[in-house]
Amino acid sequence: MIEKAVIVPENDFNNIDYKKYDFLYIGSEFCQFKIPKLEHIKKITHKNIVLLTPIITDNCFKNIIKILETTSVKEITVNDMGLFYFLTKNKTKKKINIGRVLISNLSKSIGWGKLKKIFENIEAYEIDNTTEPGIIKNLTKINLHIPFSYLTHTRNCAFKAEGNCPCADRYIKMKSAISKNIFLNSNAYFLYDPQIKNKRKIKRIVYHILNQRKGQ
Repeated sequence: MIEKAVIVPENDFNNIDYKKYDFLYIGSEFCQFKIPKLEHIKKITHKNIVLLTPIITDNCFKNIIKILETTSVKEITVNDMGLFYFLTKNKTKKKINIGRVLISNLSKSIGWGKLKKIFENIEAYEIDNTTEPGIIKNLTKINLHIPFSYLTHTRNCAFKAEGNCPCADRYIKMKSAISKNIFLNSNAYFLYDPQIKNKRKIKRIVYHILNQRKGQ
């Protein structure tokens, strides 16, 4: 049976009926300022929490390690190679997923042959409908993100000012010559594509929700 998961932004936690999902994703693959505070995570009662993490700085690295050591997080999705090496070297008890940004970046730079050897014994690969078919054919355990597929992101966020991070976790439709289905969320761009492909390999579907509220 395919598992169901949902990504819940910290500011929407009380508005989404997350208990109907097998896994609860928190954090961000794109912005380290969206890693939830320790006290917030400790209040979450869901039994299967997955921590999403982006490319990170040293300060964020320390915060993530503390979260893994002191909370009930079951899995971590990694997009930073340094963090991945640290977790595997120190034999973390948390299950490791390889994130969409890391898969995209490394597959373009060193090729899948070397990637397969590096990522032995991981839990799953996080992909979406923009992940290259040549990569997908080599994967065995897939967590498919829908309906928003990752295109690109920047660490120079236009919303961040004077150390504050006021941007909201909302998908905003953009005017684009590339496609009518380009969306912006914080510092990342996405393609809206709700199709579920490669069902045979899918271990889990991760739903990105557009303005969902309880009772809707």
